[in-house]
Amino acid sequence: MPILLKPLDVSGRFSGYSSVLFVACPVCPRMCLAAEKKLPYFSISGLFAPKDYFDEFIDGMCEALEREGIRTGSFKVPSFSGMMCLWSKKLRARLAKEAAGFNAVAVIGCQSAVRTVADAADPLSLNVVSLMEDQGIANFKAVTNFPFTVELHK
Repeated sequence: MPILLKPLDVSGRFSGYSSVLFVACPVCPRMCLAAEKKLPYFSISGLFAPKDYFDEFIDGMCEALEREGIRTGSFKVPSFSGMMCLWSKKLRARLAKEAAGFNAVAVIGCQSAVRTVADAADPLSLNVVSLMEDQGIANFKAVTNFPFTVELHK
């Protein structure tokens, strides 16, 4: 059962920082954003596109911070990694290594995802900021359309 998440505004959340690494859970935030914007959660055509709605959502937040003079980066996870709350020790270590070059980490995920990142970043004493608000449990109805497009309805 996915967590129902609401995106928070990025503006002003990182004043005083010179660099922010974005880390996104590939499951619940993606589902919630697809349902909210009435976009397909999965589409076979999306496999061949360089970016989808979720990538554009993250890019938009990065661009907002870069306009404020803050350097940004995005932690890329393998598609098979699953939810952040289930990340392996090896993936958490990779996150810590990449986060070492930043002042703060922006987490796009639930509070469990925030905890995963905070645990990985703790030795680095980085500020970990949540960019999503937990609003409960999501109860989406999945609808499959031809040619293999999955939409989520509230």
